[in-house]
Amino acid sequence: MELMLLLLLFAAVSHGDSEVRCDARQVQRSQSQSQCSVGLGGTAFIQLMSNASGLNVKCRKNHSGDPSQVFTVKKDKVTMAGAFGDRMWFFVLNGTFQLRQAERSDAGEYVLEAFRLDGLLHTRTRLQLSVTEQGKTRLQLSVTGKTRLQLSVTGYDRTGPP
Repeated sequence: MELMLLLLLFAAVSHGDSEVRCDARQVQRSQSQSQCSVGLGGTAFIQLMSNASGLNVKCRKNHSGDPSQVFTVKKDKVTMAGAFGDRMWFFVLNGTFQLRQAERSDAGEYVLEAFRLDGLLHTRTRLQLSVTEQGKTRLQLSVTGKTRLQLSVTGYDRTGPP
């Protein structure tokens, strides 16, 4: 009984899969780009536009002045670039970009450009993504006798370098 309770408590505490939602369409006048922060290993759903149907879309990540293609959309078909394809996806119908299992290397500026079929620019969205270290959890457990179970959980959040 105590072992089963311990396993359930540990599973609940160790589950660190955080999820954030950001709306990059809401850029404040004082900023030239939106900002979003996701925890290391977490998932981000970032609304880049309302709907990408019928548009040609390009998304690139600017990394040290060297842009790399993240995805393109043509005729409502999404093509993810090789390095990004396993953990990222773009949903055409609601214009949402999904990033799973965030890594430090995912941080940076993302630029989305959507063009109408006549080639004119429909929208341009800039997003600064940061990846922060998630709160770490330390689990201390002491079992005394058959009926007493003491559980202590301590967490902290650190945004600086490891």
